[in-house]
Amino acid sequence: MNFGNSLSFVTGALKYFLEEVKRLRSPLLPVSIFLVATLCLVGWKDRHVSSLIKPALQPLSEFCSVSPDGLYSFIALFLVPLGFLVLIRENPKHYGLSLGKMKLALPILGVFLFGFGMVAYLSAQLDSITAFYGAGPRGAREASLLFLRYFFVFWGWEFITRGFLLLGLKRYVGVYAVYIQLVPFVILHLGKPPFELFGSILFGLLFGYYTYLVNSFIYCVIVHAWFALLIDLSIGFG
Repeated sequence: MNFGNSLSFVTGALKYFLEEVKRLRSPLLPVSIFLVATLCLVGWKDRHVSSLIKPALQPLSEFCSVSPDGLYSFIALFLVPLGFLVLIRENPKHYGLSLGKMKLALPILGVFLFGFGMVAYLSAQLDSITAFYGAGPRGAREASLLFLRYFFVFWGWEFITRGFLLLGLKRYVGVYAVYIQLVPFVILHLGKPPFELFGSILFGLLFGYYTYLVNSFIYCVIVHAWFALLIDLSIGFG
């Protein structure tokens, strides 16, 4: 292939690429969502980055009774991507920061609270779960504080996966966004007991479809915190 043919091939390929890009509604936004979500997850997971920030969170941690890990998770997985949305003037409501379709969400929420409650009780009987989480709360006040801590932490988890990624990409890839958000959600569970790690695949799909239908990640935060609390309660009173 001579230079003229090579140049013609490259030009044709570039032209085809640009035509495909034009078909997208807004090519920069979904790419930006991917990149920001990736950076947030890496920053949350990387020990070198977190070790620079967590010590500064200690005073705030003692004030609000949330661990530095929980605060860092909230910052990295919620405040940073939210700041990005504000910066580019995107409406946060489009990313699940609303109650969405409440009439549809509430009946499903009731079913999920019951179903996940049963799963939490049964999973708390596993030795791997009890060894990982240790003793649970034994008083109402301690349990209430623990639920608030879980709610705080899982707000970030659910926003980055279900809100920022799933609902952010829903308008571009439709229901496939449910499967895209599943990958980082499972990654967030690395290091957990096997039952919880592999169970996160199924739960991630259920939460994903739930968010997709009701256009809000907030209900998943409630279920997630409820599930975690009941595991601790089942261990504590078991």
